[in-house]
Amino acid sequence: MNFSPKLDDLPAVDWNLCLSLTGNNPEVAKELLALLKATLPSTYQQIKASYEHAQFTQLCDHLHGLYGATCYCGVPALKAITKHFEDLAKAKTPIDQEDMKLVFMHFTHEVERVIEVIGDEYE
Repeated sequence: MNFSPKLDDLPAVDWNLCLSLTGNNPEVAKELLALLKATLPSTYQQIKASYEHAQFTQLCDHLHGLYGATCYCGVPALKAITKHFEDLAKAKTPIDQEDMKLVFMHFTHEVERVIEVIGDEYE
């Protein structure tokens, strides 16, 4: 499955984007990243449970909430895969399970990458 833009070309955290989104306030940018890092594990577990139980309404709700959070934090790869995953989960046509599994795997990777990068570089 091809993603557009390609996730490998996007940083886990784009500090300049973080700053731009917070009106060039580094303290607020760090606070938002810390909040994302703190809430991401439980949000991920909710998304994973919804995905594993094929509860697509709940899955879409959790993904939509996370997507909203990514819009304020400067995490372009996680934002892109979250939106793609949400769109796939919302599809009215039958979902190809292999596509969904691949997207979930990419999503999991980006969650882990964002948590690691925030912890290593922005705390």
